Amino acid sequence: MKLIFWIVRLVIFVFLLGFSLVNTNEITLNLLVDYRLKVPFIIFGLIFFVVCCVIGVFAILPSLIRCRVDLRQNP
Repeated sequence: MKLIFWIVRLVIFVFLLGFSLVNTNEITLNLLVDYRLKVPFIIFGLIFFVVCCVIGVFAILPSLIRCRVDLRQNP
């Protein structure tokens, strides 16, 4: 079973590596007040992924804290 998980991880890694190598074109981000930022597409995707992960963690944090408090009160 561990071998299957490692094969799946390897396939995902190779797919993401290939995706990042293909998408090296620069894109222009138009920010506030006529400020433009040129970044490679893969960097933009990575930043977007990290920001979404942080938002997801903050979204689940209240219910996680509530569950931990309930477990401490009712062992």
